[in-house]
Amino acid sequence: MPSAGDSIFLDFRIPNATTWFYLSLVLAVGLFFRFNRLFSLRNWDLLGLFLLVPGLLFLRESQELRTQVQGNMALRGAFAAGHSLEAVGLMCSVPPGPAGAAVATALEVHDLSQVPAAVLDSAEHRVWMSYLYLLVGSAIFLARCLIDLSINRRPVFIPNLNAAGLGWIGATLLIVLSVRSFFPPPEPVPEPKNQSVVLEKAADAAARAAEQVHQTVAPRQAVRPAEWVKTAIAILCHVLVVTGLIVIGGWHFHNTTAGIAAAVLYLLLPYTAYHVKDIHHAFPAALLVLAIACYRWPTVTGFLMGVASAMVYFPLLLFPLWFGFYRRAGAVRFTVAFLSVIAVLVVYLLLDPSVHPELYAALSLPDWRAWDLSARPTGEGLWTGVEVHYAYRAPLFIAYLALVITTMFWPSPKNLAHLIALSAALILGVQFWYADAGGIYVLWYLPLLILVYIRPNLSERFAVPIDPERDWVHRVMRRLRGRSVEPSREPVAVSRWPHAA
Repeated sequence: MPSAGDSIFLDFRIPNATTWFYLSLVLAVGLFFRFNRLFSLRNWDLLGLFLLVPGLLFLRESQELRTQVQGNMALRGAFAAGHSLEAVGLMCSVPPGPAGAAVATALEVHDLSQVPAAVLDSAEHRVWMSYLYLLVGSAIFLARCLIDLSINRRPVFIPNLNAAGLGWIGATLLIVLSVRSFFPPPEPVPEPKNQSVVLEKAADAAARAAEQVHQTVAPRQAVRPAEWVKTAIAILCHVLVVTGLIVIGGWHFHNTTAGIAAAVLYLLLPYTAYHVKDIHHAFPAALLVLAIACYRWPTVTGFLMGVASAMVYFPLLLFPLWFGFYRRAGAVRFTVAFLSVIAVLVVYLLLDPSVHPELYAALSLPDWRAWDLSARPTGEGLWTGVEVHYAYRAPLFIAYLALVITTMFWPSPKNLAHLIALSAALILGVQFWYADAGGIYVLWYLPLLILVYIRPNLSERFAVPIDPERDWVHRVMRRLRGRSVEPSREPVAVSRWPHAA
């Protein structure tokens, strides 16, 4: 066999966004759809997870059309400028023939300038309609999360494939996504204009360290370790999400198969493939999933939520909800751990003057300052070009703040199902008043939405009470005081879960 034929086995082509959408939908239905119960809630939830994919595809196509029209307008502008100079020269001439030609040339220039403008307006309208579709779909997800608060009876989740088969599919998908992330995407994906300053600084620091190591070890090799490091960090975040979902399923849901199914569904959904290389989408999702997996230890969850809030802003809005969850057990430890991380971030920002210009620019962005009625959004989104955007954004922001405050006290007491559903609802609510590409941040809440889909009855999963006799903090305090403390005479709630830290 000729050697040229060997390349046929290496002719690997990355599927485009539309192909991934159809293949993932067919595979998800085959794996998780309950054909013997066509109208069950889980079937509707499974199909609903793909609700925003058409909006993202339409947005990508509209953005490409707008970019193409803008390029054509630039070329036509240069062509029109040349004809305008020719028309001026012809108008200055005396013979009537050239003057008539000058008029015709001027009319042609006018037509060239009007046609692309109409096409550009159409492309801009298509982009706006795409964001409207995404926010309508997000509103449906938000309503589903709020409805989940009243659902207690949930049957055990049983996929159509056993745990071993799901594990094989999940490992294959993770390998495919990892390999896919090191190749250029077949088409661009919608991205916001502004990114997290702190997270970007951390990723750049890791990339610079990789560049220095590369220059020391192999300076002559033409590779770009900086891009590889950022891609590897994003893949690691997806691995943490997958691990957290499996742990939640096996440990908190008492159903390892459901945890593996949640991980497979996360890897299978098109949103993960579209933003597989984006750290700003994957990093906060990983920390949120790990925080839910460690919800029995308020100190650990406070630290994880603090790190997430330090890197990106929106987990800070979840603090009242999580504080209300731990209000009866561990609220002080959760708060201390959370605020300790935030204090470290504040000290770093004060001591590093190189961050100040970017930090001031980020804090003054009108995209997240929904209460600032004088500033117009600079990012692309639903509020782009809307003259009275504040008449819509300000009420939405006020309603969102009311929801944030309400979740601190209601429902009371909160179980794990309430915590998952309300966390997803609060993240979804950010999309409506945040003006920079609001609606595309699906990975922020996607793992939580999957947990809402597969969860069993969690009405007995509350924050674990702290037993002073077995708690490590009380033991350390007793050792520091150098004397034993009398056992508490107050009854301690008995729980079959390991005691919280």
